[in-house]
Amino acid sequence: MHENNVLILITYAMKLIKIIVLLSLIWLASCKSSTQQFSPDFNDKKANVLANIESEFRFHGIKIEGSKSMCDGKIRSCLTVKFMNGKDLPTNEHTLDVETKQLASNIKSILKDPKDIYKYHIRLVTETVYNNKPNENFVGEDITSNELK
Repeated sequence: MHENNVLILITYAMKLIKIIVLLSLIWLASCKSSTQQFSPDFNDKKANVLANIESEFRFHGIKIEGSKSMCDGKIRSCLTVKFMNGKDLPTNEHTLDVETKQLASNIKSILKDPKDIYKYHIRLVTETVYNNKPNENFVGEDITSNELK
């Protein structure tokens, strides 16, 4: 009888260890994949540069969101920049790529600390509403800070 109790205790202990290991792995995975949002700091050129961009391409707004997440084993800061409903965008793919990099360079130029940003997610967004639900479609590029002027 005593041996049965010992076996039962060992079985429960093994199950408990498995649960602890599993929960630890889940916790570690959530730490690595978590993303922290932040608001970037801008210099005094922000208003003029954004106004020029909006008028040149007839955008209906520009949304800039910052995030920090794990990338290549390091915590990196990235900006997602959404240029909303542009009317005068180039249709040629090469010209669009050049303009996308220029937009990213313009955004980089208005940051107080551009060296802190690792990557720019540039999105040319077309927003539509269907059945009172907004839908965003976009084209764009992910550009590292090193690729910009």
